[in-house]
Amino acid sequence: CTVDRVHWTEMTADRFDGQYRDHKPVVLTGMRGRNDAFRNACAKDVLLREWGDKDIVLSTANTHSYLKVTKTLREYVSSHTAPQRLDRRGDETLIWFGDNNHTEWRSHFDLYVPPPFGTSDADVAYSFGVGGPHSGVPLHVHGPGWSETIVGRKRWWLSPPKPKPRFHPNATSLEWALGLKPLQEGDEGRMLECTIGEGEAVWFPDGWWHATLNLDESAFISSFV
Repeated sequence: CTVDRVHWTEMTADRFDGQYRDHKPVVLTGMRGRNDAFRNACAKDVLLREWGDKDIVLSTANTHSYLKVTKTLREYVSSHTAPQRLDRRGDETLIWFGDNNHTEWRSHFDLYVPPPFGTSDADVAYSFGVGGPHSGVPLHVHGPGWSETIVGRKRWWLSPPKPKPRFHPNATSLEWALGLKPLQEGDEGRMLECTIGEGEAVWFPDGWWHATLNLDESAFISSFV
C-alpha cells in the first residue's frame, strides 16, 4: 500500500486537517466494530429479503457514467454481479453505486456510522453500492470524501488532480488493472495504491482521480463531504 494507513484511534482532527484533508489520501483502519449493525444489514440475504423488490438506479462502469438504468435489486444481483468479463466494455457494464433513494432506504442508511474525521462539521451525502468480483469504476473525479468497505475487499488507485492521467474512458477497471488498457507512459508513476478491507475507509481529497476494483462480492458506502 502506497497510501498512509492510520488506525482510527491514532488519528486526531488536527492531524487529519494538517496532513490529509486537502493534501493527500489516507486509509483509516480498525473501524470494523463501529459498523457491525450496518454490516449485518448489508449481507446479501438480508438485502434481498428487505429490499429485493425495490428499484435501484444502475450506472455504466465507465469514466463518464452517462447511462442510467432502473432495475430491482433482485434483478441486479441475479444478472449483474457475476465476475466481470474481459470481453465487456465499461460502457456496457452496469454497477450499483449511488443514485440512492434516501427516503425509501432511510432505515438502512440510519445504521451507518461514518468515519470520525472530516464529516462532523460538514454536509455529508451518502452513496451506497454493491458490486460483484472484479467489477469497479475506472478513473474518475469529483469532490472529497470517505469510502468505506463494508463487505469484501476493494482495490484503489489514486492520482493527484494535475496533470490529468491519460487513459481509455471505456476500459473496465479489470482491463486497466491487468494492463490490457494501460495508462499512457509516465502516468502510472504518480498513482497511489491500496487495498481496503472490511472496516477500513480511504479519504480522497477534492479533485483527486481514483479508480476502484472489487476483489470480492462487495458492499461499500461513500460519505461525500
